[in-house]
Amino acid sequence: MVSNHYLKIDIWSLRSAFSWVLLILALLLIPISVIFFWLRFSIFNTDQFVKTLSPISKNAYIVESLSKNVSKNFFENIDAENRIREALPDKAKFLAPALTLELKSFITEESKIILTSDVFNNVWERILRTAHPRIIGIITGRGDISVNNQGEVVLDFSDAVNKLKNNLNQKGITIFNNVPVEPQVTLFKSEKLAYFRNILSLISILGIVLPAVLILLTIGAIFSSLKRLKFAFWVGFGIVASSAILFFLVQIGENYFVKMAGEIDAKAAAELYKILTLSLKKISIGISFLGLIIALASKFLPNNRFIKRYLTK
Repeated sequence: MVSNHYLKIDIWSLRSAFSWVLLILALLLIPISVIFFWLRFSIFNTDQFVKTLSPISKNAYIVESLSKNVSKNFFENIDAENRIREALPDKAKFLAPALTLELKSFITEESKIILTSDVFNNVWERILRTAHPRIIGIITGRGDISVNNQGEVVLDFSDAVNKLKNNLNQKGITIFNNVPVEPQVTLFKSEKLAYFRNILSLISILGIVLPAVLILLTIGAIFSSLKRLKFAFWVGFGIVASSAILFFLVQIGENYFVKMAGEIDAKAAAELYKILTLSLKKISIGISFLGLIIALASKFLPNNRFIKRYLTK
């Protein structure tokens, strides 16, 4: 017959093992739950969506890439070099290629001026704020607008292009007047709506469930431990370590993002990634500080009645 002494030791051992299992599960869950919480907050909250994306219009590298794209669109539907050659006298026709390059450079600089203006920045924020609920509505099946003729949902920069055309006209450059130029950023094609709808549904659910599970696991780990106050130190230390791993993963994710970004150059893609993940990095740093506070508090908390009753054994 097993004595009460050995039975008590076995129960303590099981409790200790159980608390460590819960803690390990919680620490493994931190990066995943934080990412899903960040995605849900950034995607579904209009204010956060605008706050996350609004710096794009103010980033020099992204504006440079977008300006080159605008200039490229101007020359896609017109043989500018041939038109310049026809406008030149016979003795100067050899200058057409060089003048075409200069014109491309000039349009790039002009578009850059427009895209960096306060007017465009305000328009950009207004576009984001207006487009966000509609985009979410389209994906979730509650949208009040339709996709374009190609079955794509896009952000349209035609206003900026029209302003650029007017500026060119004022400076005597009229060859683009009748050329259709509508640079757009394609967000997704309608044929992929079901795919995006499933992704958003998953983010919406897990963005709430996973953080809740994480909190329950952490609390359960502490209160199932034998020496709660001492165990709280390891909880805090583990949170700091897990958050540091998350921060590191976000950092190395930049290389993969740059490789997948096809339409913008590497530097602009890297800057875009930093803008998009800035709030995620802030969250991971905030959680690290929380873990540090828990670890330090477990060492320096006063030995009052509450601590004796609930956090010590």
